[in-house]
Amino acid sequence: MSVLYYYLTISFILITGLTMPIASQNKLTLEDIFSSEKFKGSTISNIHWLPNSSGFIYTREHPGESSFTIFYFDLEKKTEKKLLEPGELLWNGKPVVITGFQTTGDNDFLLLRGPQKHIWRHSYSAPYYLFQMSTRKLLPLAKGDPELQNVTLSPNGKWVAYVKHNNLFVAEVSTGESTQLTFDGSFNILNGVFDWVYEEEFGRADAFHWSPDSRYIAFWRTDQTRVKTFTLLDEMPHYSVPIPLKYPKVGEQNAIVKIGVVNINTRETQWIDIGSNDDIYIPRVQWTTEPNLLSLQRLNRKQNHWQLLLSNLSSGETRVVVEDKNQTWIDITDDLTFVPGTSQFVWSSERSGYRHLYLTDYQSGETRALTQGEWEISSVLGIDTNHQWVYFYGKKDSPLEQHIYRVSLNGKKFQKISDTPGWHQAVFSPNFQYYVSFDSDVKTPTRIALRKASGKLIHQLEENQIPALKNYRMVYPEFLTFKTSDGVTLNAYMMKPADFDPAKKYPVIVYGYGGPGSQMVLNRWGMGSRFRHVQRVLWHQYMTE
Repeated sequence: MSVLYYYLTISFILITGLTMPIASQNKLTLEDIFSSEKFKGSTISNIHWLPNSSGFIYTREHPGESSFTIFYFDLEKKTEKKLLEPGELLWNGKPVVITGFQTTGDNDFLLLRGPQKHIWRHSYSAPYYLFQMSTRKLLPLAKGDPELQNVTLSPNGKWVAYVKHNNLFVAEVSTGESTQLTFDGSFNILNGVFDWVYEEEFGRADAFHWSPDSRYIAFWRTDQTRVKTFTLLDEMPHYSVPIPLKYPKVGEQNAIVKIGVVNINTRETQWIDIGSNDDIYIPRVQWTTEPNLLSLQRLNRKQNHWQLLLSNLSSGETRVVVEDKNQTWIDITDDLTFVPGTSQFVWSSERSGYRHLYLTDYQSGETRALTQGEWEISSVLGIDTNHQWVYFYGKKDSPLEQHIYRVSLNGKKFQKISDTPGWHQAVFSPNFQYYVSFDSDVKTPTRIALRKASGKLIHQLEENQIPALKNYRMVYPEFLTFKTSDGVTLNAYMMKPADFDPAKKYPVIVYGYGGPGSQMVLNRWGMGSRFRHVQRVLWHQYMTE
């Protein structure tokens, strides 16, 4: 970006004794904020549309519950049906705690995730179970091993792949029988999982991807042998425990990465040509819409030269189709989307000074901009090939808000879909005729609805009014901007006491966080996606009291 944005949070704090309670309303306590879930509300998540777009499966989490209830919503009838609830399933005489799920295309099997054990920022391990809806039969994957990572169903729903002890496995959904695909996994050799660098710097933990036809798996093989060890110390036990971590410091050697494609039937692995220089990153690997064509993103060590490679599995040829350069830095995104039935793909770049969408033909090499202007797109939601629309999040209206937009593939039509101020998210159906919307603003908890692709409301799924809010004298953030001495405009929010008197002077706490990709000032409920973000805003209010 040519402009660096800073985000600032300001809270006003009153000295004890300057305020009087407002009748019939409570003041916040620390117990209210951090020991209670009264402000969490009810929400739905983990939305999985059926392939024919006739409905979707989702989980509903209620405050105080440690497990999800799984529902199915019928699009035509506009009704929900409970599929599975906490305590219904038992294994070895104990209730199975469900923290997530995946579903096969025929909706007969659910892949259920048990309690998670977090490893680093994004990675975790957990036990998994295969549950057949028609027979209500429960089968633990890999005998219920709790150390499984990156467990993923194949697109055709017949296989499930996972990583165990740094090796890649596949299992048949119908029987649960597993087959090992890699055999050299160790402390230094990682198959299908990332080292600390890739997970932390590129924001991913899933180091393999199924091909669209479910015949192949493309995976990262990471060799950490040459990386020096940094020792962490776990001081939680009675005696501290050393934890060795392969951690390359500045100027030291990174791990060596290879990209393999394994045939799940023959178990043979084909290694992709990614060039002779091993001091590079491959932050993303993605299948195109052609079964034998794999895309790879290559980034230099300085992270200012990005290339998109296409590898033909039949010929073994790998070539660069588009590249981006920057004097300082290039961010990695998940915007790359291939247009089915064509040789085109949509991607994003900051080459203009703002992140915008581009359409490139990988056969002709032609590239043209789909969006432009002094604003940014946030991420791509997908492509409706029938109506030639690209759906995406953007901040054209305000840098404090996120809206849903669409632009035609020829770049001639541009439309805003969300129609109210605030923060909007969407989960589109496979045919892009419907989506589930998540809508909020700084004063309104997230409301969830079913909508047509045009944005028209079909059915309200969750009002999420959070009744507890009425019992407290709530104070909501007020937005403001100001300029620094060097002329940079800053966005901020300010929180005043409930009985603020403009004639008085108050002590002020100024809080700012300048971490990358961590915008703090948003016209969004809680100014974040998690309950801890809501707690942070409540904490700021508590300080004003």
